[in-house]
Amino acid sequence: MGPLRLKDRDEDRLRRLAQARDVEPDQLLREAVSQYLEREEARQGFLAEAQSALEDYRQTGTHLEFADLESWFESWGESRETKLPPWRS
Repeated sequence: MGPLRLKDRDEDRLRRLAQARDVEPDQLLREAVSQYLEREEARQGFLAEAQSALEDYRQTGTHLEFADLESWFESWGESRETKLPPWRS
């Protein structure tokens, strides 16, 4: 992998921030890339899970009604907390 080229403005910002944190600019870049990769991997996982759930719904029709979920959510933390509503087909 080749060197990373930043815009002059971003390079100046990176230097100032690194100086303020008393670290090398390379350390900030590594942290930023690592955090970005973690977020994007989590996003990809979320999208894959959502796609899988959609495919399952299309095949089975099994779902929860919004009104049932809303009532269930509203019961959380209350003495009358209810169980998960039944799945519907």
